[in-house]
Amino acid sequence: MSDIFRRYLNKLKHDKQRGATIVSLFAVGMLLWGRLLLKQVPQTAAAGDEGQAVATDSSLGPVTVDHPVTILTTPEPLRRDLFHLDVSRYKRTLSETSLSNEAKLADETTDEAKQMAVVEAAGKLTLQSVTLGKVPAAFINGRLIKVGGRVEGFELLRCDERSAILVKDGIKVRLRF
Repeated sequence: MSDIFRRYLNKLKHDKQRGATIVSLFAVGMLLWGRLLLKQVPQTAAAGDEGQAVATDSSLGPVTVDHPVTILTTPEPLRRDLFHLDVSRYKRTLSETSLSNEAKLADETTDEAKQMAVVEAAGKLTLQSVTLGKVPAAFINGRLIKVGGRVEGFELLRCDERSAILVKDGIKVRLRF
């Protein structure tokens, strides 16, 4: 025997609990292995004429089952995206600060032609996502813009839960997604 194997056997002799555990696990493994090798398990199963299950194996021949059989059908695959969030199902709550900010944005009026030009330019912007935290940022037209940053002549002022406020020529615009 090798030196390593002898040392391991000596450790098992001194630690009787560990040795007994290993021997019992070996015995259970051999028992399960023997049952697997000696037991004749049917290889295929099929439904009989009367809806009874019939197990077939080349060595056993057909075997019928006399108890009721439950037939399971597989469900149709889902045709919807499980990861798509439908925001219409959730009630939106606004805090007092966001309500007052909405009122401030509505109260600010400027020259109508200038305002229309800014709104038209804002129509070319697409807000894709917003990140909040220490440094709020918005993902607009494929670019990550931090608060104070610029995109297409607009400056990002603030990011809210599902919107971003931009300013151009003194006119504030709220982009939503």
